[in-house]
Amino acid sequence: MKHSFLRALAAMLLPVLVLAGAWQGSAHAQQPPAGEATAQETLVQANLEGVFLADFIRFIGQYTGRNIVFRDDQIPKVKINIVSQESMSDAALLAIFHETLASAGLTAVSRDGSLLVQPAAQSQRVVPALRSKAGPGTQGGQEDEMVLTACRLKEHMHTKTAGESLKNLMSASGQIVEIPQARTLLLIDTRDRVDRVLRVLDLLQSLKPSLQFAIFPLHKADAARVSASLQELFEKMLEEEQTDSRPLLTALVWSNSVLMAGTAEQKATVAKLLADMDRVDTESQGLINIYRLRNAKAESVSSVLEKLVGQSLEKKEQAEGAATSGSGGKALSKLQLFQVSADEETNSVVVLSSKEVQPAVEKIIQELDRPMDQVYVEALIMETTLTNAKEFGVEWLLAGKGKGDSSFGNVGFVRSSSSLLSYAEPVIGQETAGVPQFESLPAGFSLGVLGNIITFGGEKFANIGALVNFAKDVSKINILSTPQLMTLDHAEAEVFVGQEVPYATSEKFDANNNPVNTFEYRDVGIKLKVTPHINKEENLIRLDLEQELKQVIAVSEQLAPTTLNRYTKTSVQLMDGATIVISGLISNDTDKSRQGIPGLAAIPAVGWLFKRETTSSTKTTILVFISARIIHTVETARAITKAKQEAHEALINESESLYEDAFSLRSGRGSAPAASNATGVQ
Repeated sequence: MKHSFLRALAAMLLPVLVLAGAWQGSAHAQQPPAGEATAQETLVQANLEGVFLADFIRFIGQYTGRNIVFRDDQIPKVKINIVSQESMSDAALLAIFHETLASAGLTAVSRDGSLLVQPAAQSQRVVPALRSKAGPGTQGGQEDEMVLTACRLKEHMHTKTAGESLKNLMSASGQIVEIPQARTLLLIDTRDRVDRVLRVLDLLQSLKPSLQFAIFPLHKADAARVSASLQELFEKMLEEEQTDSRPLLTALVWSNSVLMAGTAEQKATVAKLLADMDRVDTESQGLINIYRLRNAKAESVSSVLEKLVGQSLEKKEQAEGAATSGSGGKALSKLQLFQVSADEETNSVVVLSSKEVQPAVEKIIQELDRPMDQVYVEALIMETTLTNAKEFGVEWLLAGKGKGDSSFGNVGFVRSSSSLLSYAEPVIGQETAGVPQFESLPAGFSLGVLGNIITFGGEKFANIGALVNFAKDVSKINILSTPQLMTLDHAEAEVFVGQEVPYATSEKFDANNNPVNTFEYRDVGIKLKVTPHINKEENLIRLDLEQELKQVIAVSEQLAPTTLNRYTKTSVQLMDGATIVISGLISNDTDKSRQGIPGLAAIPAVGWLFKRETTSSTKTTILVFISARIIHTVETARAITKAKQEAHEALINESESLYEDAFSLRSGRGSAPAASNATGVQ
């Protein structure tokens, strides 16, 4: 029987050897000129199937012409397969030979020009499963027979990448040996498992070289369900144009693994999602759902679900005494089955829960993922004198007390039923009976509620923009900034206009006694931070405000600037479209100067005839006007954007017009003024 098999093996390899011999004969017949290389490597394409290891050793000896000494009783009765689509060199074939022996617990030692095959007692690469044809508990059929298969990879496949991916598909007794020299993988496992792995390898080698692939083994979740959920997620992302392609996802049910091929970004996303989905066994009536959020943030929704649903299940199980550990074959409890994870890349929430909990989860997500309104905030920050500030019609209030000793703090409310509405009426220049008397304005913070109308010098303005245009032409008013912000409800927005000023923090001297300064850069300018909160029922907006104004007033030679800092932090509430003013950031600068004739000016009483003393006091204040408007629809936001663009274009046209008028650059105006000037000179 053995001789008949060797004859069949020789017949199979005969055409290859004949071709190799014919090539060698041709090489001998045509001798190259002297000085050229005569040695050329011989290639062989070896595809073997079902060859015993001992016969494989004989084939290597016959093909390479080397003497190989071995004992039949020391060679395991395992079969060898070689799958190769390309020809191999002697070196590659010998590399496969040595790795095959090592995997079988053998080693080839070179002695006197021969190879001695003997057991490697100290080798760490012995696979005990190769000694038997069937594992424990099996019938010893052909599918359970251990085989050793060498598979040569294509040029674009990396041995290490393919080996690490396929290792997850091998059985507990299986093994993959990487042979980089021959670009070959050595598969050692049952015949059925090796056949399945080879089919997966064929699929991987058929992919485009630009794609990255990975095989993710699942330990608790079901591969078919998980793969279907991921495919549905990427299909939705493709429909919503969130991505331009979707990865290839295939469930390997026999190994409970998911095969993925795609871009590097898709690979990272799939790995993150699978790690989250593979945390709980889904066989206990568990459902895995991926919710693609359109408006809310995945992290926020995940946190709410964990606190709300998770704590509710925990309290319920504690009351019923039904909490279990999930071990010993018992079914998992609803609490143990409930898991939530957020994926930032896709803004999705992965939820694993029981069927009873799933409706509540879907309802919560539906409520949290509603579109949020936006708030458009306009601000006017100006610096003026206290006298000019009074012209705005602002009645300064600070912790004033009316009837019943009721106090008012730093939060103003504007609503139809609020008593503060009557306080706002004098602010816009209207007389109202019954208004309590307030204390005079001290130095510090105060708040003025202006409502929908702003009054200055007897003129009324409907919005901040109109006031800004008017204030540009008024002396003793310095407009510092007019920031405009658009932000979501409950989302913080910040604007900063200024510069980074260096501050010398330390000074050292080097070896040459030269000073070396260390600087720290700090923001100096105007900063406004706003967080809106919308009350839809009463059409109100609550604003959490922080306003800071830093100015450099002096710089020393040591680069230690002196800054003037004015800062306020408050919460206000106003109606949609209304305007509120925050003020009271007052600075009082007093300047005294004395001039006189030395000697005579010091004479008591009479000295005032020879001297003059001047005292000037300048009080300035910062007025911060805030106007907020709720943006419900996209059309409203577009209208505001269009209005701002038109205003910007009008400003540019006005500036160009002033420039042209100043320099007489308009067409048809250049010659007339010149003639007039010439006449005037005469």
